[in-house]
Amino acid sequence: TGKGRLMTPKEFNEIVVRRDANGGIVRLEGASGGSAFTNCLFAGHASFWGGAYTVQSICGAVAVNLTDVDDTVDFDHCTFAYNLNGSCHYYSAGGNNQWANYSTAAGLHVHSGAVKVRNSIFWGNTGGADETPLDIKADAAATFENNLIDYPVSGYADNTIGDPLFRDAANGDYHVKGGTSAAVGIGVPLASCTVDMDGVARGSETTTAGCYEFDPSSVPFDVDVRFGETVVGFGTPVTVQVSVEGGTVDDCDYAWDL
Repeated sequence: TGKGRLMTPKEFNEIVVRRDANGGIVRLEGASGGSAFTNCLFAGHASFWGGAYTVQSICGAVAVNLTDVDDTVDFDHCTFAYNLNGSCHYYSAGGNNQWANYSTAAGLHVHSGAVKVRNSIFWGNTGGADETPLDIKADAAATFENNLIDYPVSGYADNTIGDPLFRDAANGDYHVKGGTSAAVGIGVPLASCTVDMDGVARGSETTTAGCYEFDPSSVPFDVDVRFGETVVGFGTPVTVQVSVEGGTVDDCDYAWDL
């Protein structure tokens, strides 16, 4: 709560929030307008058993509930991946015990105020309102542009639905693979974000969505060399099979010296 802050770059990983917690990792409340998140990774968070009966702003990763509806929070080149929202509460109403489900989006929920989300990735966030990556309530507003999402967001057409192809999300590597990654080239250059989380320069004409810019020089190669199993004499030609996995054919040249 309070004054807006700039967060860049940050990794928020695998935090589970239980009971009376209305944002899985970040909750922006009250006079927090002007906050900006750049090159941030929100991955593997979960929110359970929230208790926000009045505002119902519960979310797996980030919840926004600003006092002034004209205040804005910015998210540029952020990655929201594999967050879980399963908020619910067991309560008694008139002697009848029942479950109340207060779950919203697992990625980003905006109850009041406004958000501007650009060049970001929303992938694998589950639970909440129709599993949408973004949940905007009636008293809130959003600019949602040039993002990569896995579910369509009603009213926000200027985004791409596709797979970012994370390099190794299971082990915490959220760089994207080149070639067929839907995140590459869909972002627009932003003056506020000229490098990624690793310090790699963003593209000058197009950029990679998410907190990491695609850098072909950083993509590991796995080389597999196989020889025929037949034993042959000296000087006899043999067949050698070489295969490469990783990298991108479009950005790299292969030179073999066998």
